[in-house]
Amino acid sequence: MRLFRKILCRYAALLPLAAAVAVLFAGCGGTETVLRSSYTENALSVTAAPVTREGTGPRVTSVTVELAGLRDRTLQEKLTSQINAAVKALENAPYPDRWGVDRLVPEGSVPEHVEVTCHVAANFGGRLSLLMKKASTFRVGSEDVTLYAADTRNYGLSDGRELAPADLFREGFDAGKALYERLTALLSTEKEELLQAEALPYPLGNLKFTFSGTGITFYADQETPEILSDPTTMGEAAIPYDETLFSALVIFDDPAEDLFEPGREPARHLLRYPSVIRDNVAMRVNGMELRALVVTPASFASRAAEERVMRLAPSVEDVAAQATGTGDESYSCYFYAERVGKFMTVRFTENDRSGMNSFTSDRMYVFDAVTAGNLSVKSLFREGFDYAYAIARVLYPGAEEKDLQTEAEAIRLSQIIPREDHFLVRYTARAEEISVLWRGGESRAPYEAVGPENLTIYD
Repeated sequence: MRLFRKILCRYAALLPLAAAVAVLFAGCGGTETVLRSSYTENALSVTAAPVTREGTGPRVTSVTVELAGLRDRTLQEKLTSQINAAVKALENAPYPDRWGVDRLVPEGSVPEHVEVTCHVAANFGGRLSLLMKKASTFRVGSEDVTLYAADTRNYGLSDGRELAPADLFREGFDAGKALYERLTALLSTEKEELLQAEALPYPLGNLKFTFSGTGITFYADQETPEILSDPTTMGEAAIPYDETLFSALVIFDDPAEDLFEPGREPARHLLRYPSVIRDNVAMRVNGMELRALVVTPASFASRAAEERVMRLAPSVEDVAAQATGTGDESYSCYFYAERVGKFMTVRFTENDRSGMNSFTSDRMYVFDAVTAGNLSVKSLFREGFDYAYAIARVLYPGAEEKDLQTEAEAIRLSQIIPREDHFLVRYTARAEEISVLWRGGESRAPYEAVGPENLTIYD
């Protein structure tokens, strides 16, 4: 059954899903003053070259980290040295003989293989966040047992100072309390807890963390056995930025240009704004199973954008009111409306199994976040730029020229949806008929590969 849509505007419990910068929000139906819709990476490259060592001990696969691009070479060398020292220390650190580890791995055991990796969590706003992971595999009897550990480093690139979570927020904001409340709330609702909420220290103190454009992640390993509930895992808990957190963030501020060497062109990303769950229900009404999830932006850039989103959103009340079934029928719908940069993107999937009217649909809409007006695909690119051919080359590297030309025609008939750092390409039925290279599913074309200079999405 196709269900009547009506405006749904009522508050539900916050479940932040994304990140953004400070806005002024006047509640449901209010508008905001937009400060920015994108942010720029640091003109700093971070490479982790693999290194393998074999000898009398375990086989070790590790990395050597190299920084390049800081104008202050002395600081750059200092940070590079500190990061590699942290990698080496993690590589050599023993696992504590406590908290059940000795029951998994006999005392004195030597791992067969140790693997250490280093990943960039954030490299923007004049700050750098790194996550180092270690996996040590022991042979115990006829089985392999792997133990995990982690370390993190968070630096301010103007002076090399190590950052605490509070340094990501404006002065005067009680970040310790806000993050503790959100972390304990998250852990207390997890069905399978890797971290134990009741054991978390307050304030969070030396608990390891990384940050990104969407939130802060805390880590626990064998160094914090009172928190972690499984010795064969590394506990992670991600705290997305909600409105309270992101309104206090300073990490999206552009770094001073004199921090980095000239000549590097850093990547840019669109901001994905926080969202809230408006409805999340699962119930049985008149013999029919009903499931509905409605997610919308926590705030809108204009009344027009809000009204258009709400017109598209399903009404849980109407779903329930029209439900009639014989006991084996069902209806489910999932509605996600997100604000990404200056765009509103909506995805609405329905699965209706109610007799003769059964159907499945998956629809996406993209429109201006301020005017709520429709956008042409061409408006995302500079005038005269052949976006379809450029995207075809990104999606199908090495393809023959004649196939690329054919695929470009198919892409002109496809949906091109802007996301944080890529275009999502969804082939329409007509595009599928024309295509000679498409193999199903959705494809991603990174902005960097298409060419940021050819895009209007940052204007």
